Amino acid sequence: MHRSHSILPLLHQAFLSNGKKLAVAESCTGGLLSEKLTQHPGASKYFIVGLVTYSNISKRDFLKVSPETIRKFGAVSQEVVIEMIHGLFSLTEADIALSVSGVLGPEKDASSAKPLGTVWMAISHRTTLSNPHTQLVPLQKPRSRIFNRNFVVRYLLQTLYDYQQT
Repeated sequence: MHRSHSILPLLHQAFLSNGKKLAVAESCTGGLLSEKLTQHPGASKYFIVGLVTYSNISKRDFLKVSPETIRKFGAVSQEVVIEMIHGLFSLTEADIALSVSGVLGPEKDASSAKPLGTVWMAISHRTTLSNPHTQLVPLQKPRSRIFNRNFVVRYLLQTLYDYQQT
């Protein structure tokens, strides 16, 4: 995996070249992904929106994530990040959408049944929305909150770079 400082210019250039539009919904990364994506001048040509839907209420109200899905599977789940993707596509004209939700710590949140370091992400082209790519981010040894957030964002940037080329 590239480090984020080296992948960002490549990702930026790739989006400028391919003309695809991007929308992201972040929970555990708290806007850090959007901040990284907008570091280069001209990012507004492809970056439509970055929503920080940190609470379950914001996931419900902005992205139309079903309260039943959150109740049944938890906010940190494959099902929720898929619904977040659907919400992004219904709100925007993005070609590609990415969502992330997780437990970054350093302490485990008492309201989450998921282990510390559990981070789900989803990414999809609008044309393949019926089959979004989802996965657990491989945060194998959670450390400080800052380290965890940065690791997840680097991973998402690399995943986004690889995915947008398909």
